[in-house]
Amino acid sequence: MSAVLAIGTAKGAFVLAETPDEWKLIGQGLTGLHVNCLQSTTDAQLWAGTAANGLSYTANLEDWHPVVNDLSGRGIYSMVFHPKQPKVILCGTAPASLFLSLDRGKEFQELPALRKHPSSDKWGYPEAPYRSRLHRLYLHPHDLDVVYAAVLSGGFYLSGDVGQTWQERSKGLGRVVTDLQGHALLPGRLYACSPIGFYVTENLGEEWMERNHGLAYLNTGVLAVHPEEPNVVFLSSHNSAEGGGTVYRSSNAGQRWEACEGLPFAANLRYTAMAITHDRFMVANNHGDIFLSRDLGSTWGKIRTALPPVTCLKLITT
Repeated sequence: MSAVLAIGTAKGAFVLAETPDEWKLIGQGLTGLHVNCLQSTTDAQLWAGTAANGLSYTANLEDWHPVVNDLSGRGIYSMVFHPKQPKVILCGTAPASLFLSLDRGKEFQELPALRKHPSSDKWGYPEAPYRSRLHRLYLHPHDLDVVYAAVLSGGFYLSGDVGQTWQERSKGLGRVVTDLQGHALLPGRLYACSPIGFYVTENLGEEWMERNHGLAYLNTGVLAVHPEEPNVVFLSSHNSAEGGGTVYRSSNAGQRWEACEGLPFAANLRYTAMAITHDRFMVANNHGDIFLSRDLGSTWGKIRTALPPVTCLKLITT
């Protein structure tokens, strides 16, 4: 089974295709734009959310087209496509708000309940321009009316009616969630990274448990969960916001962590993006390097270097 890797960076998008000898660059675009998120669709399109230019998509992995709609010119930080209704899109923006499209992005309408949540007056972002971000969106794998949202910085929220109402479920977790992941085989469990550690919930956020044994630093960044083994989790952990850390692996849902050996370390280097399938695990950093492991992080090969700082990855098997 071959694979395509879509790469979002601080200065555009790049697409690599796996060949027998190398990962070949087959497309690039959105030059100069800061790409925050990438999503693939069931009809082989690739969509990107950007920091200040709304949404764009490509149907051939080479030519990108801006999506002109109500979100044009806005910062898009998260995006999900409904798995059974391909015209339905949810997007999270900065300032933190949730928008819904029913026609594949031609028009969006805000679902204002999240922005109007009583806790929203405490939301912010630690760096200029200090606007909160709807940083992660995730749909329940079996009940698609259930939406999870991580606001940076504002905490974790759950909706049982596709964004019409929201419950804050940040108790024990804190208000700065840097990544959020779940798994179809364990629909009640969620994993979260934050600057104060790694957390797990078994009841959709009603109760969060801290699991940091083995981590050298608690400043955790991005996550990846094995698609077939929900207890196998990877995360990035760093000494500071600038870097000085590596990638860690847990085989027991975070009860114990071990560092993945063989990746470069530097005080100004951060691991900023991950992507995983059953036989490939990719990590990327803010120096523009991308590494591949085929043995769950025990050994690594570098497949690309000298890109702009990498912000997100999307690994698509074909």
